[in-house]
Amino acid sequence: MIDALAKFSSAFFLSSWLLSQVFRVAKQHRTDDHFTTIQTNLASLLEQIESRTNHLLSNITGGDSYCFLMFLELNRLRKHSDELGKATLLLQRLGQYPISELSIWIVDRDLELPEGAGVGDIAKRGKHIEIGGFARRRKVLTQSLTFDASSNEKCFDIYLSAMNGTIHQKIWVQRIEGQWLVASRVEKDGIVLLDSVDSSFPRTDDGDVAWW
Repeated sequence: MIDALAKFSSAFFLSSWLLSQVFRVAKQHRTDDHFTTIQTNLASLLEQIESRTNHLLSNITGGDSYCFLMFLELNRLRKHSDELGKATLLLQRLGQYPISELSIWIVDRDLELPEGAGVGDIAKRGKHIEIGGFARRRKVLTQSLTFDASSNEKCFDIYLSAMNGTIHQKIWVQRIEGQWLVASRVEKDGIVLLDSVDSSFPRTDDGDVAWW
């Protein structure tokens, strides 16, 4: 009888201990789940704050948006003068954010610039167009570009400076069989963002434009 009671007592205490451990583990699991939920919610909230902050800043600075120029109506003067080229300038924006503090310099590469030329040197030798804020997708500028066309070929370096950085655009125009053809390359920090080349524009044997 005593032996049976001893065994029952041991079994009872063991069962009680096991049951208490089950409750403790279950409670700890609920606590861990609660903390995990809090951490997940906080991480999600921080991501939303960061995303909205970046969106707000991009609306101010321009974010990853950029602008470039297109030369239009180059062939309108073809019948009137072989010595003169004239392009209507179309300003185009890519990206969802407006551009702020935009200035444009168009530099004829036939005009020699000193080594290490800065913005001041470029401004003296190039055409300067002040735009300011630019929220549109595209805009025909009131200023056109007139250039010496006696060589049937012209190259331009174009610098579009804004709050979010400077875009370097290369535009190469060639007159072939009486028609002007245009090749354009848009770069930022040495990375090519956009190429636009007329289908009949001269290319190398590899099919590329021989950019400078």
